[in-house]
Amino acid sequence: MEQFSIEAERVLIGSGAHCDVRLAIDQAAPEHVLLELVGNTIGARALATEPPPMIDRAPFTHQPIGEDAILTIGQTQLRVAVVGIGTSRGGKKKKGAVSPVTILAGLLIVVGGVVWFLGDTKEPTALSRMPNDFPDLFAAPQTTCPQRGNKIAALGSAKDNRERAEAKRERRPFRMRDGVDAVPLYELAAACYTAADEKQTSEESLAVAQALRKEINDDYRVHRVRLERALTPPTNERLAAREVQVLLSITENRDPSSKPSKYVQWLSEQDRTLRLKLGKTATK
Repeated sequence: MEQFSIEAERVLIGSGAHCDVRLAIDQAAPEHVLLELVGNTIGARALATEPPPMIDRAPFTHQPIGEDAILTIGQTQLRVAVVGIGTSRGGKKKKGAVSPVTILAGLLIVVGGVVWFLGDTKEPTALSRMPNDFPDLFAAPQTTCPQRGNKIAALGSAKDNRERAEAKRERRPFRMRDGVDAVPLYELAAACYTAADEKQTSEESLAVAQALRKEINDDYRVHRVRLERALTPPTNERLAAREVQVLLSITENRDPSSKPSKYVQWLSEQDRTLRLKLGKTATK
């Protein structure tokens, strides 16, 4: 029996690395369904339509989930129920606490006052060999400004992209994907500064982009090595789980129409397997 707990009253389900409940990348959109606890009722909101999320085999957009209802996303089924609130040592109800629940079947997830059982048609596989088709984090550098030929518009675009890039760069220590996203913004700003005849500022923006690109690629390599070492016997599953989350946040595909690489699919599988393994260990 597998289980893990999430203390929250809003739970995001999808294939994105930031989701509370992460499904296989080929089974769900990055953000697929949002569950919210309102009083003693669980509401479900569909955030994606492919594959269509269903409650008791009927597609929905926003509706409450009954106690015996089945939420289906791709090949995954979740049974949702509300549980009682726990008590403190003095016997008083403790706000936000979850009472003990007997696990009946499947994967039990506790969310604030919410419990649901997750049944998947596939059992989690053992930690498997890492593919070596590591996806590139960056496309070729942006060298052309869309507003070329209009210096005023080009300068406005350059300043806007530079500001966006700097904001993302500042958030990079807390969210590595923002650092990845900052690089093409700096490069676009440099191209537009060139189109606006602002050569010095263009060179400064391009230098920042090149330095950040190299720094992030170096970090990407370090995290891959750390993950490989963590998965080498004797394995360190907690370290591996952290590294998988970091790598997923860096490599997650923002374009749902394109197929993720084998490496990203593998990371998604390891994320699920490690979550279940660590959840099981925590409840023994």
